[in-house]
Amino acid sequence: MAMNNKKNLLPLKIALVKGASSVSDLFSRRPENTTSIRTLVYHNITDSFIPGEWQQMTTPRGLFEKQMRYLAENGYKTISVNEACKILVREAEIPARNVCITFDDGYLDNYRNAFPILEKYGLKATVFLTAGFVGRKKNASAEYLSWQDIGEMRKSGVFEFGCHSLSHRNLAGLGSEDLKEEIGTAKKIMKDKTGERIDTFAYPFGWQSSFDGKVIDAVRGEGFSCAFTAIHGANTKKTDLFRLRRIRISWLNEISEFQKVLRGSYDWYSMYQKVFSLCKKVR
Repeated sequence: MAMNNKKNLLPLKIALVKGASSVSDLFSRRPENTTSIRTLVYHNITDSFIPGEWQQMTTPRGLFEKQMRYLAENGYKTISVNEACKILVREAEIPARNVCITFDDGYLDNYRNAFPILEKYGLKATVFLTAGFVGRKKNASAEYLSWQDIGEMRKSGVFEFGCHSLSHRNLAGLGSEDLKEEIGTAKKIMKDKTGERIDTFAYPFGWQSSFDGKVIDAVRGEGFSCAFTAIHGANTKKTDLFRLRRIRISWLNEISEFQKVLRGSYDWYSMYQKVFSLCKKVR
């Protein structure tokens, strides 16, 4: 079934979010070229559309190519998250239309499907690896990158790699020893396997309820220069380097919706994420 035929079947929450973002877009009239850095986060880049995939974890290869072509043809410059962190601490103004493309977990389809497209359009990306998943299979239809794949991606100059913990646990509430393993051990494995510095981190899950002050202190203590959430919004010089924002992209982001993301019409969603996280804590 084609994506356009799924619109009337969207769950209520997703339909409301898209509707609210359309209203936000109508009234805000934000330009796309604002001087902040938007960071997009993908997971699986699939061979085709997956009907009923409501977790928003997949993006069909054809749609991913349309999104990347849009960036390339509309003056966007893709930068690594390391570059973004350095730009955010400089005194100079943030250049317009800088975007970070990131992938979480480290799926093999990032190599098979996303890599050729990024190379085709001369774009850069960062993969946040779950170090303990490398070389494993998730299930019958999905597997993770091998260290050999990672080496080839690094050498291409297209990809940079950051850390996404050892085993993708919710880090909030973990004790010091568990945090050391999830953060410090993961970083050491990646450094040993790649021979390069690993300076950037992305919190598993990434909502407010998945990291806390203790987690941030542990990440900072392991020598990371910055850390990324999955909280919607753009990053400016006022953004905490250990609470940097990212926006999830999936099969729901046809080009018209993709443009809204770049204009900031989905930024309001961070308020919902905050309230939802607070409600979970109360329970």
